[in-house]
Amino acid sequence: MIFSRFLKTLLVTASAVLFTIAAFTSITDYDTNWQFARHTLSMDTTFKSASVMWRAITNPAWQTFFYVLIIVMESLSAILLWIAVTQLFRHLNSVRFNQAKPWANAGLGFGILLYFFGFIVIGAEWFMMWQSPYNAQFSAGLYATLLLLILIYLNQNDG
Repeated sequence: MIFSRFLKTLLVTASAVLFTIAAFTSITDYDTNWQFARHTLSMDTTFKSASVMWRAITNPAWQTFFYVLIIVMESLSAILLWIAVTQLFRHLNSVRFNQAKPWANAGLGFGILLYFFGFIVIGAEWFMMWQSPYNAQFSAGLYATLLLLILIYLNQNDG
């Protein structure tokens, strides 16, 4: 039981580190990640099929809004997961361990929403990111899958 809880806490910690690095990089290497967001939203590096180009967002204010929204989601996930980490570690030997799981569930859930809904559904499909050299579909799918597996494992009965 204690090993299972310890492993779950380490996986939540790894997820918190992932989102901390993602948010930190999005802020400190703003222009690189901004270019990714801008090109994805404007669809200027896709095949430019006339039947879908109406979806493009070329207004810089809206592009900035959506890029900042990504940073907020990364940061929110990181914060929720760090709260979960502190609570999970504090209660490894306690029935209160399960009471800390909602923090991790929320952080992992927001992360899955960001990578699956934000990057795969909206980015890859709606904005045709899969046609672009700025295609992050594989990485987003990998992250969403790993986060989902951690979420499932975290919520298994551990006594």
